[in-house]
Amino acid sequence: MASRGLVISLGLWMLASQAGAQTSWQLDPAPVRAEGASAVAVAADGSWAVGDGRGLALRRRDGSWQRFGLQGAVRDLAFAPDGALWIAAEEGLLRFDGERFEARDPAPGEASGGALRVAIRGSLLAVATDGGVHWSRDGRRFQRVGGPFGDATANGLAWEATDSGTWLWIAAERGVLRAPMPSQGPVARVRAEPIELPTDVRPAFDVKATERGIAVLGPAGLALREDVAGRESWRLHRLALPPGAAPTRLLVAPDAIWIGTDRGLVVARGPDGPWRRAAAPAGTTPVSGVALEGDRLLVASQRGLLVARLAGAGDPVGAFVPGAGACDPPIAQVQRVVLAQQDLGGERIARMWSGVRQRGLLPVVTVEGALGRSDGHKRSWDQTYVSGGMRDLYDRDLDDQHKREISLRLIWDLGAAIFNDDEVDVSNEQRHVIALRDDVLDEVNQIYFDRRRALEAAAAARADSPEAASARLRADELGAGLDAWTGGWFGATTAACPPAR
Repeated sequence: MASRGLVISLGLWMLASQAGAQTSWQLDPAPVRAEGASAVAVAADGSWAVGDGRGLALRRRDGSWQRFGLQGAVRDLAFAPDGALWIAAEEGLLRFDGERFEARDPAPGEASGGALRVAIRGSLLAVATDGGVHWSRDGRRFQRVGGPFGDATANGLAWEATDSGTWLWIAAERGVLRAPMPSQGPVARVRAEPIELPTDVRPAFDVKATERGIAVLGPAGLALREDVAGRESWRLHRLALPPGAAPTRLLVAPDAIWIGTDRGLVVARGPDGPWRRAAAPAGTTPVSGVALEGDRLLVASQRGLLVARLAGAGDPVGAFVPGAGACDPPIAQVQRVVLAQQDLGGERIARMWSGVRQRGLLPVVTVEGALGRSDGHKRSWDQTYVSGGMRDLYDRDLDDQHKREISLRLIWDLGAAIFNDDEVDVSNEQRHVIALRDDVLDEVNQIYFDRRRALEAAAAARADSPEAASARLRADELGAGLDAWTGGWFGATTAACPPAR
């Protein structure tokens, strides 16, 4: 049956800080370096493998740990179905069968370089090294995967099996690529071709194949493939992170999604969020690996291996706390409201430009009217002799004239259609508005992200500590400033948000 996709919407990065919230994170006593863990993997039998800057630590099913030193840092880990552990390390690709390590260089000499990522599905093995991407069926004979990966080769690898064949997905500097794998015959060289997505996701930070489809993590957001009536359809949803934060690793589970970043771990219960930062310390320390073992979440972080026991079925984020920042609207929405409140959105300037440019096409209309009147009065006298008698004759004339005149005059100044002197005035006004808008947005941005940093500081501190109280007070002060800039909208929006669980 062809794989199906899941459309995942990413909302804004939401900070977690709530007075009195308790975390369930534990710093596992894994024998890793003080600098922290760099990779984590879980075997089918429940064993754990944790890598760090100098080697590997294995946790058996009975809870005991065993430490193994290597010559370089561990970058990625993957268990094979036979229980063997494949290690992408700075010194190259290694296989560990539980007793001894064996180097499995995918290319002769120094051509392979250090291993970066490793992915396994059944007997298929893929490894990304400094020298390129290679694949194998038995872990001994490798062939190169060609393709435009960029200088950093691969950031993530994933296998996918469909009715049309088996595919190797590669998250690389130049986006996401896919290579078809031959079903039979000797291991042959294949070529990966770029996949066109609705929005550019270069560089692609990670790629995962799940039961529902392919997920690609990039700076623009999370893209997932959906199969509809046998046709592939991609959907991408924007991912907004705090300034300077970059996603690193992705874990998609049936009832939750985790994203590791260089500023901490975020999680959502379902495709529509809400997205929240994990409780400290996982939510405030760089994350380099995430794995799931039963009801426990394992996080390879700069603090070491962090373990959280999830609350149970139906509550996959029980180890995470919502916070006061979870209801904050995104900065872009705050900016729009502020500009509208201050009449700096540009509509007034646009109307002025439209009027100036149409001025030469519209005539100057003049209306003139006149009213005239002429009155005449005339009298005449005469005599006549009729029938032997004299008769006097009198005559009188009265006349008047009224004259009304209305004229309509239209005058076009066609030269103004090419250049109007008023354009200089509008241009000066526009410059003043742009400068004012830039100052307003700088102020609003500063207040907004200072508030987010204050909320983050409150989340990192102990809930009942003076530091947390001071950070929450500072966040309230900055929130009041945003409320003033938006005419009360910011406070009403955050107050109307229902409390998170």
